[in-house]
Amino acid sequence: DEPHAYRDPKAAIEAVKRHGFEVIAEPRRKPKHFEILGRSAKGEVLEFHVELDGDIRKRKPADLNEPKWKSAVPAA
Repeated sequence: DEPHAYRDPKAAIEAVKRHGFEVIAEPRRKPKHFEILGRSAKGEVLEFHVELDGDIRKRKPADLNEPKWKSAVPAA
């Protein structure tokens, strides 16, 4: 049984917010991290990979046409 299997995404969401990004979709749970979409005040959208303890390990420009995000992002 994975010890973090039911980890709450709150720490991951807060990490993205601390970097000045608004979370714009439900976090996607992976075995060892969360994937979170964030939008800056300037409109830049990034995909964050956040460890279960809230440390951001990766961020990259998000492709909102990618199937995993296309249905997750509310229409603007």
